[in-house]
Amino acid sequence: MEAVAVTASTMQRVAIFLVCLLSSALALPTPARLWSKGNGPIIGGSSANIANYQWQLSFQYGGGASSTSVSGSLLGTSARVVTLASDNYDPPGGLAVTVTGWGATYTDGLSISSMLNVNISILDRNTCRNTFANINTVTDRMVCAGQAGKSVCNGDSGGPLVSGSTQVGIISWGSSSCEATPGVFANVGNLRSWIRSASGV
Repeated sequence: MEAVAVTASTMQRVAIFLVCLLSSALALPTPARLWSKGNGPIIGGSSANIANYQWQLSFQYGGGASSTSVSGSLLGTSARVVTLASDNYDPPGGLAVTVTGWGATYTDGLSISSMLNVNISILDRNTCRNTFANINTVTDRMVCAGQAGKSVCNGDSGGPLVSGSTQVGIISWGSSSCEATPGVFANVGNLRSWIRSASGV
């Protein structure tokens, strides 16, 4: 059997990929009154070129997420590693962030084939908690971003919330009407030690 050398760079790339797939599960709420369709949008966004958002990954089959086996590197000229927020970093209210994804442009709309982006801001945690008080509990493991008319929806789950070149969140959940509220994201800084222990990065 031939030994295979695994570089730290390769491990970091795999870890980043796993973070995108697994971290949003830590912020999952109870299922009541949450997104139920699998083809959600970036609400209020504009067309985006993947070359400008090289940390965005999407594996889709028949319009929805699927389990995919990948061999070799996911990185190259069209994909880059994004920096993760540092331990216990909690994005402050008002921080400018960008979110990207594929999907319809309104609740229950048809999926589209072009990636969209929207520039939004982090909401302070108290405003976030009050916004979702009748839907689910917002914890320190979560951060809210967006506003009515500029947000994310169910088909975007697992995508990155980025400030500059640092990923501060992972799309997780929101209300059943995507246009009405901000989105809720897994807080990467709060989960950083777990990410490190699970992935080695």
